[in-house]
Amino acid sequence: MRCFVISDDDGWKDLFASALAVELIRVSREECLPGKSDIIFDLRDEAWDMDLYRNHPENPIFISAVLGTLKQHQAPANVVRINGWPTMLTKPLIECSAESAIQIRAEEILERLNKKAEWVADLPGLVSPRVIAMIINEAWFALEEGVSSAEDIDTAMQLGTNYPFGPFAWGEKIGLKKILSLLTILEQSSPRYKVAASLEKEVAE
Repeated sequence: MRCFVISDDDGWKDLFASALAVELIRVSREECLPGKSDIIFDLRDEAWDMDLYRNHPENPIFISAVLGTLKQHQAPANVVRINGWPTMLTKPLIECSAESAIQIRAEEILERLNKKAEWVADLPGLVSPRVIAMIINEAWFALEEGVSSAEDIDTAMQLGTNYPFGPFAWGEKIGLKKILSLLTILEQSSPRYKVAASLEKEVAE
């Protein structure tokens, strides 16, 4: 199986660390030519490179897209949305959204990477990014209210909930701009996603 990978950083390596019998070739957008690969992973954040995807109708295409949806962008049926946020691609389960026609093929591909697909609805934020964004946002509210320091909140959450990171450390690893962007979208449909003022200020600085 020959995979073309388009990525702006080295985070893509987390996805392929346990790959079996897979030929990986990191390419630029211009080098991603039809007929040269079996699968394409476009791991640029929210690239939504529709011309590229339509030029490869025979290839399953995995894209890193947490904010936008397949329906919103009228993506072709061969496109699979995945949660490609930093720290997410190391997990054995990869959160995915796609039309039913491509799901079996996508599962076969991910099995070659020693991963399993967790199918979720085609909604902004998928599932785990929504939860993580809310946890991080609540931590910023707690900091505003003087509940404790950022360091102590991180320690308490790691020890009390067994999360891999405290909310402030997790936010830094993912990128606070990503967290803010998702919360801003989600807040349009529900006030429970209201962004902490201190988080907005931190991103703006």
